[in-house]
Amino acid sequence: MPTYYVQTNQQTGTVWRAWTTASSTESTAGLDAASISHDTWPMWVSHQTTTAATSSNTTWACWNGTTTTAATMTITADQTWDAWTSGTYIVVCDRAIAPAPLTPEQQAARERQLEDGRRRAEEQNRIAAEYRAKEEKRLAAAKAKAELLLLQHLTPEQEKAWNQERAFFVTSKSGRRFQIKEGYGGNLTEIGPDGKPIRGFCVHIPSTMPIADNMLTQKLALECNEEALLRVANSWELNQLGQRRSR
Repeated sequence: MPTYYVQTNQQTGTVWRAWTTASSTESTAGLDAASISHDTWPMWVSHQTTTAATSSNTTWACWNGTTTTAATMTITADQTWDAWTSGTYIVVCDRAIAPAPLTPEQQAARERQLEDGRRRAEEQNRIAAEYRAKEEKRLAAAKAKAELLLLQHLTPEQEKAWNQERAFFVTSKSGRRFQIKEGYGGNLTEIGPDGKPIRGFCVHIPSTMPIADNMLTQKLALECNEEALLRVANSWELNQLGQRRSR
């Protein structure tokens, strides 16, 4: 399609003229004179054009014609406009098509399939519930056993503190004093001569084991091999409130 220029500072060469005029020559502002011989409207509705490279059939003809060949477009049989406005035409898919009803045999097979699926789901849920119950029972037994073992290694003073505060103090082989709180990581604190916390430590056994086993391991390591325990532990300084000091 030819290129058109819109003139803004003259009365001639307006958009409407460029759209509807079959042939005109306009001088555009700021540009060289442009010859307009084929505008938009004639090319849309006319059956004849003078451009050698184009077909004699225009866009409107392609839209409204019964059998048309234009440029790279060929429309045969029912044209677009007729298919758009006619009351009798075929639409490939204008809505979902309901499936054919099942035969009694097919319906019975489908019901059996659904029932089998429900039974499998119920069995899987039952197995999962049994596993959870057994696991909870096992963990409870392991926790009770670990706490009993811990109490067997505590002094009366440490046992009293454990029952009241869920924590107890340990004096290491070198004479340093530590507090072990209930927990895994970051539950070990060194206490200064004035009774204030001075340093925190994080060193523990695998978290899948009972907490009481972790605390007993820390206690025995401090009493028997303090240097080896603290060498592998992460540590940080604490203020008098027991909070980690900012760097």
